[in-house]
Formats: sequence, structure tokens, C-alpha cells
Amino acid sequence: MININSLSNTSLTEIYKTFVEAFSDYQVKFNPSYDDFLFMMNRRGMNRDLSFGAFENQRLLGFTLNGIGLWNGLPTAYDTGTGTIPDYRKRGLAKRIFQESLPVLRQNNIKQYLLEVLKQNKVAYELYKKQGFEVIREFDYYVFSKSDINNSAFAKCPDNIRIEEIDEFDWDKAISFYDFEPSWQNNQEAVERSYDSYFKVAAYKDEKLVGFGFLQKSNGDIPQIAVNNNFRRKGIGSQIFKKLIAANQSDNFQIINIENKDAGMKQFLENFSIFPNGGQFEMILKL
Repeated sequence: MININSLSNTSLTEIYKTFVEAFSDYQVKFNPSYDDFLFMMNRRGMNRDLSFGAFENQRLLGFTLNGIGLWNGLPTAYDTGTGTIPDYRKRGLAKRIFQESLPVLRQNNIKQYLLEVLKQNKVAYELYKKQGFEVIREFDYYVFSKSDINNSAFAKCPDNIRIEEIDEFDWDKAISFYDFEPSWQNNQEAVERSYDSYFKVAAYKDEKLVGFGFLQKSNGDIPQIAVNNNFRRKGIGSQIFKKLIAANQSDNFQIINIENKDAGMKQFLENFSIFPNGGQFEMILKL
């Protein structure tokens, strides 16, 4: 008999083991180390008490790992990862986990449920639509290696611009550089959950912040990179990007959840011969 229970009493090592098995044949190559898994769960705000799994004889077969936080000012659950091990697919377990978790989320004052789904994962997309989810944005994602980067595209920035590694900087100023609101796993709250783990770069004119970027050095993930609109096309973003690349401990990079309407970021990356690998829908369900 398969039961749906909270993951509050399930160890992170067991969750990780099932996670790796569930994503072993994922459409996008995805095989994080245990440390990267812990980092990812912390960054996305995963809460085991409000995450749920399908169990048979105490064995975890499938899961929905929920991040908990505020989104647009409302208490929100965010799907940090949903998966089922291959031998137990097509039994409706993901749907059961989700439906049986909703009353618990509502009891805990969660007002909405947010997730992203790969555009090519049509089965999951249709399932979410039937459950009442609506698409609110479309994202592109980029996965590339150092050898893919057109190094001749790096531009020199003005001599009066100082670019350096930092510890702290002005978030209020930084978010004014956004062309779109970052997704759950890339926003300010997500970065701050693991702030000390990032390599952080900022650009200054005199003492005024004009650009910044973050890098997770172990896997090359860049959650945010931005330049003040008045200082763009001057080589500042290029030099920030160059410093992030140089600091990476991996040959691989990923920049995910770039709103596909953001022509500026798309052109910036295309200058380096970096092109989208695919896309995702951001979807929401009011609870």
C-alpha cells in the first residue's frame, strides 16, 4: 500500500537518493552532488514539514519538495522539485501527492502555489493546467561551457569604472537595475538564503553601484547579473561576466529563467555565441 505523508521525518540523504533516481532520465541533464542538492534546497527555501512524498513500506518512491516564502506579498508554496522513480511512474503518484498536500498547505495559510515546467514536458504542463494552474510568464534557459563562449566579444569598460569582488552591497539600488522580476529561485530572498556561498562582483563609478553579478562556483550557476540602464553598452556587463567566468570552478555554466521578452539579456548572451537551450512556463494556482 502506498501512502502520502509529510517529509518532516525523512532524512535529507534519503530524499537526495530518491531525487537522483527520479531525475536520472530527466529531459535536461541533471545530476547534482549531495552538497549541490543541499545548496539548491536551501536556496529555494525547501521546508520538509510542508513537503510530501509517496511511501511504500517506508521507501520513498516520489516527492514534491516545497519551498515556502512570500511571493508578491502572499504566503506561497513553490515546487522546488517533483519526481517519481522510474518503476513507479504512470500510477498517478505525482497527482496524488499534490492533491493530498493542498489541504495541509491551506491549513498553514498558504495562499498560492508557484512552479515552473519545461515547455517540452507537455504531459506535466497539461496536468498542471487541468489542476487549475495558469501561465504567468515564459522563461528561456541557457546551459553552456567555457568553450562555447566567444571570447572576442568581451569589451573593455571605461577606466573610471571599478569592478571588484564584494561582500555586501546595496540591494535597494541593485533591484532598480532589473528589467524583469527574477524567478523564485533567482530572486533576492533566494540569493540571501545562501549569500556567503556566492562569488559576488560589483561595478562602481566613483562609489556609485552601476552593476553586479552572482556565481555559484561549484556548478557555474549565475542567478543574477545586471547593469544600471544608464550604464549599459559600455562594456561593464561584459567585464562583470568575464570575472564570473574566471571564478567558476566548473567548465559548465547555467543561466536559467530569463524572461523571454527580455531582448537586452538575449542580445547580451548572443554576443558571446550563447543561445537558449529551451524554455519553461512559470505557472501559478490560487489556493
